Amino acid sequence: MATIMSTKRVEDERIIFELMLEQHEALHLQGHTDNIHLITENVSGIPARISLRGKNEATKYFLIPKALRKDFSDHYHNSDVSCQKIALSDKTMFVYTVVPDKRGLSQVGESVLLKS
Repeated sequence: MATIMSTKRVEDERIIFELMLEQHEALHLQGHTDNIHLITENVSGIPARISLRGKNEATKYFLIPKALRKDFSDHYHNSDVSCQKIALSDKTMFVYTVVPDKRGLSQVGESVLLKS
């Protein structure tokens, strides 16, 4: 887990953050230094569920909560989806990135954070 050590306001309503994090967390970035999104567990999220299906409940689905489904339209039907798993000592976090299909939408993805 990272900690914000200091902040500094700069022009254009931007802020410079100085972070302290453990080396293994920095390695998760795999050298990437841009397109980084900061998230925190301290912000209340929308409760979500996992659906279990199949023989011995071997198939698991992360359900999108109703409050978020209205933002998903037909443009997400054939979307590219990627997932990151963040294993912490007391929980596992999954971050899904959904890029809308290319029928008239921008290429910017939306991320959905799911915690277990």
